[in-house]
Amino acid sequence: MNFQFSIASLPETPQCSPNQLIQLASNLPDATISIPSVDKILEAIEQGKDDQVSPLDWIYCIHAKAQWDQQNLDRCRKTSAAIWKVAIYNSWLQHQLLWRLAVY
Repeated sequence: MNFQFSIASLPETPQCSPNQLIQLASNLPDATISIPSVDKILEAIEQGKDDQVSPLDWIYCIHAKAQWDQQNLDRCRKTSAAIWKVAIYNSWLQHQLLWRLAVY
């Protein structure tokens, strides 16, 4: 068997000095990402507005919920159940939750 593979060629990367990179970075606009608190995310879920929760919000909520649960023992089961109910019809969220369940 003979295989003939083409050789990949990449364009040359421009050569920039550190000062040029610093100047370029100083001209970029400030970028801020606003992530709502776990309380705000859970409030949206409980009000049936889970379609307004972005994937980044979900990731943050799932990550921070254990600590939130420790401070809100009276609501931890109810809010966890609400998240799993959303996952029934949100396959992306379902995948995230099941993946975390398998890993942890």
